[in-house]
Amino acid sequence: MGRLRLALPVLALIGLGACDAGSAAQAPDAEVLDAAWDEAEPESVTLQSGVFLPGFRVGGQWYGGGRDGDCTSLGGETTCEVSGVGTVTLVGDTPARAGEKSRIVISAQATSGEIEAVEAVADLDLPGANAWISNGFQSWSQSGALALAPPVDAAALDAALTARGDPEVLRDGRALSWTYTAVGGGADTFEALLDPQTAREAKGWFQVSRSPDAPDRVRVRMAVGGDGDAAATGAFLVARRAGAAGTPAVSPFAPGAEAERVPPLSGWNSWYELYEAVDEAAVRDNAARLAEVVAANPAFVHPHVVVDDGWQRGWGDWRHNDKFPNGFERLSADLDAMGFRLGLWLAPLLVAADDPVVTEHPDWLVGDLVYPHAVNGDMRVLDITHPDARAHLLDALRALSVQGVRLFKLDFLFAGTWPGARHVPMTGMAAYTLFWTEVRAALPPDTALVAVGAPPLPTLDFVDAWRVGSDIAVPNFGVSWAFLPSQLRNLAARQPFCLRGQCDADPVLLRVQGPDAVEFGAYTVAAAGGGLFLSDDLRALDPVRLEAGLTRDVLDKAFGAGATPESLFPPDAPDGLVSGFSDAIARKSRHVVPVLWRFADGARAAFNVTDTPLEVEGVTVPPHAVRPVPP
Repeated sequence: MGRLRLALPVLALIGLGACDAGSAAQAPDAEVLDAAWDEAEPESVTLQSGVFLPGFRVGGQWYGGGRDGDCTSLGGETTCEVSGVGTVTLVGDTPARAGEKSRIVISAQATSGEIEAVEAVADLDLPGANAWISNGFQSWSQSGALALAPPVDAAALDAALTARGDPEVLRDGRALSWTYTAVGGGADTFEALLDPQTAREAKGWFQVSRSPDAPDRVRVRMAVGGDGDAAATGAFLVARRAGAAGTPAVSPFAPGAEAERVPPLSGWNSWYELYEAVDEAAVRDNAARLAEVVAANPAFVHPHVVVDDGWQRGWGDWRHNDKFPNGFERLSADLDAMGFRLGLWLAPLLVAADDPVVTEHPDWLVGDLVYPHAVNGDMRVLDITHPDARAHLLDALRALSVQGVRLFKLDFLFAGTWPGARHVPMTGMAAYTLFWTEVRAALPPDTALVAVGAPPLPTLDFVDAWRVGSDIAVPNFGVSWAFLPSQLRNLAARQPFCLRGQCDADPVLLRVQGPDAVEFGAYTVAAAGGGLFLSDDLRALDPVRLEAGLTRDVLDKAFGAGATPESLFPPDAPDGLVSGFSDAIARKSRHVVPVLWRFADGARAAFNVTDTPLEVEGVTVPPHAVRPVPP
């Protein structure tokens, strides 16, 4: 096992002592063995506090990072060489004090074989740290704060890296965090974010745990690749800041990006009561009722009427069905006259297994990838790298745009990121970036794009709004409290992404639930700061519920800059994340979510997701409710 040799100038720069020359600690038990270590010959690696060491994976095995061979460091560049396998280099310094941030770049070359992934591993001194943020891969994926614990084993890590569809969405979060993480709860918070340019080519992930060798330290592992697509290089943005406040210090975005945000989107969406039964008459009737709502609430600027799933002939055949017999040109014109813009839902990268494209153009599909949709059956994935497949999709979008569609809600986008055999060989993330580049260029510049079921980076470079959580209601469960807490929990865990663009927390549902739950949902949308959509069938909605749900305070905040939790790390952070489905079945509210939030206008609110009353700064907050607290 090799040793790290640090040059004195580097030690002086990061304010650390000399490298510990003591013997390596005994290997941890197999149950808590870090996935980075070779399971065949488990060994523990002593890491110098605060120093990231680079590693790489070849043939399914990790090398470097102090495990084998020698590592040398000089002038902010650390190199680890493994004889007969390869070399990996890390450029960048670890932030040692609050207020510091840096960019860390890792690159590797193999002597033989292919570099499958690269990593950087360090043990950090974070006194008092008790929790970390585990971020799911895409919009719907469970995200939230977890208690610090020993690292998971290699099998659990590999399962998380290769999880697809629902298994990834319903993750418990313990194995890894995708794209972003933070760890803290004590005096300082350490944050790390996948570099946005890297995210255009590969997937990045983090493991955060108690160090197996020094339990008073936090082991942070940052890696790119390993999900089935190879990555020989990658970069991360890392920072250290004082306290555990909710406003992120790390931003992947250009300075001033917040000021360039488009106006918050608003309006009505057909999905959450009409579902696939939507038809033209229902859209027109709801638009007429929405016009009355907008007239009474001028905060709705440039509102949209969005026709969700159910208008198309089939998944992959994006032409109107007989429920919209005249297409959308006349409907769009009539909505324009009412002050509305027409929006449509699509799942652009999925094709139903019985669609003619599957049999007539099998080369338009990504290898043998299949997404098993729970209701509509197996779906194939369109290969955007094939010029004819790309033209097929873009022509469909342009045809709808010509008919007056001004907003596209694009869904199930995660499937386009999966590794697979494509017409032009490239990673899933590279193909996904190509998809957005082509779609944005094909549509008029003022077309609004909303991404759902999507990873945040690089999606946020192209869209006007990004769904931050899972669906707010599910047909078989109806409108249920159980699906509200996870929306707020995801929003808390994904604060850096909401700095770039609009985080869409899904519509406010005003029917069925009691006043406290309705208000909780409305304030969750307001905390996202991404505008406000309704999704009840307004024809049947009691006007009293409409007035109670759309208070002036909710409206003002919904079209503002949102809110941030006062601490990312609840003191009682759980061991794993629970889903709204499991809460609905158990009839218990078991989510753990930050309680105190501060809005951009300085107002503070306490959110209680539990089943019992909560006392917060002298204010009693009932179960499943939100209440203002003193500023």
